[in-house]
Amino acid sequence: MRTRIPVLVARALLDKAALDGVAFVLDISEQKRNEARERKLHADRMAVMQSMAAGIAHEINQPLAATGAYLRALRRLLEMPPEQRPMSIPETLHRASAQIARAGEIVSKLRSFIAHGDPDQFQLSAHGLIQEAVNTTAAAMNDADVGVSLRLNAAQDEVLADKIQIVLVLVNLMNNAMQAMEPVWRRELVVSTTSDEEEIRIDVIDTGVGLSEKIKSSLFEPFATTKLGGMGVGLSISRAIIEAHHGRIWAASNPEGGAIFSLTIPLANNHGEGTQSDEMESSARSIIA
Repeated sequence: MRTRIPVLVARALLDKAALDGVAFVLDISEQKRNEARERKLHADRMAVMQSMAAGIAHEINQPLAATGAYLRALRRLLEMPPEQRPMSIPETLHRASAQIARAGEIVSKLRSFIAHGDPDQFQLSAHGLIQEAVNTTAAAMNDADVGVSLRLNAAQDEVLADKIQIVLVLVNLMNNAMQAMEPVWRRELVVSTTSDEEEIRIDVIDTGVGLSEKIKSSLFEPFATTKLGGMGVGLSISRAIIEAHHGRIWAASNPEGGAIFSLTIPLANNHGEGTQSDEMESSARSIIA
């Protein structure tokens, strides 16, 4: 069976008189595959960004509209005699400021991600990144009466990754798990790892309210959320980060009640060099530019 492959052909004449020269044919199949993957990643990121831009405009308009309504109500209250006011002026101001704070939170969550710029890739311990995320959320977990257990059983955990971005993903998953456990009495969070020769898998397991079948299919899409008042950006950004690291992220129901969020990242010794590293940097830049 014949197969066509892309090649680079070059030649150089060394001696015109003797017509001596050199020529070579270089197989550039891998380079072309890398370029195709980069184009696909860029297209995927652009689709995410377009969806996020439309959603953010809608999300910010909601608290701004509510703020305007409270301020108009405040003007009417000031024109009324104090004994006829249906709501106090301080309470109205408080509600207006809460809506402004909500709009600011939407912007700050995106800015905190964008501010880190291009991913800085280093060989890191995935177990160390998990521990840092646990330390970051420890105070909140304690306040919420959540018990945290680590089952770090991966035989290999060295990954090539951006520390800030991966910790951001882990903290987001842990915070989501904590919030999902607020309505239940059993609040246990388990973070476990396993590995094979190619990748490490991290599971964030909670005993919360779980995931409906309806939300599972769109959970990682921009502005899909299970939280009341949530903006639904965290999981879509987490997916973009993990995919830029050549990994995967998904969710499943916990058989014991709750949810399991899982992600994989290639081990450092399984990363290619050169164009593959450039591909990751370029795809990540398209997410956060």
